[in-house]
Amino acid sequence: MSNTTRYILIASVFIVLAIGFTVFLVLFLKARKLKKIILKDAIKLDALDEKNKAVFERKDIGEMIWELKDKINNPLDDISMEYFITTIIRNGFKTVWIENETEGYEIITLALKTKTKISTLKSSIIDLNKFKELLAEFNVPEDRVELIEKKNLKDKFDFVILSNRTKEYNTSFDNTWVNVDKNGMLIITDCRKLTRDQKDLIRYLKLIGIRFEHQKIHEGFIIAAK
Repeated sequence: MSNTTRYILIASVFIVLAIGFTVFLVLFLKARKLKKIILKDAIKLDALDEKNKAVFERKDIGEMIWELKDKINNPLDDISMEYFITTIIRNGFKTVWIENETEGYEIITLALKTKTKISTLKSSIIDLNKFKELLAEFNVPEDRVELIEKKNLKDKFDFVILSNRTKEYNTSFDNTWVNVDKNGMLIITDCRKLTRDQKDLIRYLKLIGIRFEHQKIHEGFIIAAK
C-alpha cells in the first residue's frame, strides 16, 4: 500500500468520525428540545392562571442541569424535578426540606432553579466530599443550601420532599409532617404504581384525616397539604 493510499484511508476514517459525531450532536440536541416540549406539556399548567405567570416567564422551563445529572448515579427523573420547580415557584415557597438519603441532585438543582433555601441532614448526603465538590463546580450560592446535624420539631419548611430513596414511608412521614409549615406541602415521588408501603401510608393518611392527593402524572406523586 502506497503512502498516498494510506493517508487517504486515514483521512477517510476521520471524515466518517466527524460526520458521525455531527449526526449524533444534531440528534442529541433535537432530543433535548423534544424533551423540553414534553416536560412543558406534562406539568399541565393553565397559562391564563395568574399564579402561573412566574412559571411561564421562565426561559429554562423543562431544562435540567444536564452536566450535573450526568455526575449522579440515581438522579430523579426530569418530569418529577420540573414538577418540584414549578410547585415551588407557583406557590412562592421559600424553604424546602429533603428527607432521606440523597446524592444532592435535587438540592443543587432546586437551589439553582428557584430562589429557595434547601435544607437536609448532613448525614443524608451519601457522599459528602463529592457533594461539596459539586456545590463548588456549579457555583451554588452558600445561602441556598443548609446542611444540619439534627432537625428539631420547631423547624418549619414550606415544602418537604421525601427522596426517591425512601423506604419507610410511614416513619418518614411522621418524622417530617410536623415540620411542614402552615399552607405548606409534603410530596412523595415514584407513586404511580403504589408499593405496599405506599398503600399503607395512604390508609394511614385517611385514618388520621390528612388532606392529600394521589396524582398519576408521569411516575406519580402523593401530595399532602396543610
